[in-house]
Amino acid sequence: MKKRILALLLAVVQCFSILIVPAYAAETKPVYFELSGDAAETKPLHFELSGPAEAVYPGDEVTIVVSLVKNPGIAMIDAKPVFDKKVFELVKISKVGEMSWTTGTGAFFVEAENTYFTGETLKMVFKVKESAAYGDYALGLNIELAANENEEIVEGSATTVAIKVAGKPVTGIS
Repeated sequence: MKKRILALLLAVVQCFSILIVPAYAAETKPVYFELSGDAAETKPLHFELSGPAEAVYPGDEVTIVVSLVKNPGIAMIDAKPVFDKKVFELVKISKVGEMSWTTGTGAFFVEAENTYFTGETLKMVFKVKESAAYGDYALGLNIELAANENEEIVEGSATTVAIKVAGKPVTGIS
């Protein structure tokens, strides 16, 4: 019975996420997310993201590793990458480790019983758009919904990764 209720709850969540239509202002500015680190308050379910320390350039691909570091026991997670769409393009999300993620433009995990896995669980690959403005940006993960096998909501959090987009170095003499 619990499996059916959880499956129904997840189906409803997926339906609502498909029906949401984003609205954009006529004039938009770059989106910057608040960077969080070790001192940031974490939730019972917590992911840490890591990426390149060096600058990236327009046209480069950036791989972000997502590690699950705090897991109180989870049966369902719905997570979406958070990034500036004017600067980055999501290339793919792939699963790593034991968790059976379904991936696409986000990542979705569901099991009948709790899993207590910790460690590397996802890799997100982004491409820096050729039109990207130089500057510092953040890539993150939004935990939209998480629940345990008893269908209790579990609060989730994730750190963000600072990515520096730089201009390509000039080579040769003109």
